[in-house]
Amino acid sequence: GIMVAGGARTGRSTRFYDLKTRTWSELPDLLYGTDGHKLLLIEGVPTILSWENTQIFDGDRWVLSDLRLQNSRSAFTVTSVPGHFLDECTHRLDSKVLT
Repeated sequence: GIMVAGGARTGRSTRFYDLKTRTWSELPDLLYGTDGHKLLLIEGVPTILSWENTQIFDGDRWVLSDLRLQNSRSAFTVTSVPGHFLDECTHRLDSKVLT
């Protein structure tokens, strides 16, 4: 399915589109309205990263997370990367000799 959350006009609303039934359903509102945020899955958990806070969906409601960006940001990019990928990249960088 497709999850849509927050936005300039909708603020705190969250909706889910079921691809099989082709219907939209309402989900619980975000704790804080947000605009310019990123919604991604972190280990399968819907997570909102915004410039002020991080909210995660626990299956029933949105809750604040301790996971926070160190500095506030806007117009940023987020990509989900498997942990093993970062380990491999770090290993490759450590094994190279820079001249």
